[in-house]
Amino acid sequence: MEHIILSATTQIERNSEAFDLLTGDNGTDDFSRAIMYDEFKKPRYFGGDMADFLKRLKVLIQNME
Repeated sequence: MEHIILSATTQIERNSEAFDLLTGDNGTDDFSRAIMYDEFKKPRYFGGDMADFLKRLKVLIQNME
């Protein structure tokens, strides 16, 4: 599980748009975004948070088409 989380976080950290999508860029303060991202990296939250992130990513891609 740690390898999967590391791989996901590495990709998200390399892409500011993905980070914004994960943590919310719609007026969310930096402190709250940091807490969200920190929790995302924890195994007990990762599964649910990753599923939500992928759903938001899918909607974003569909809106681009």
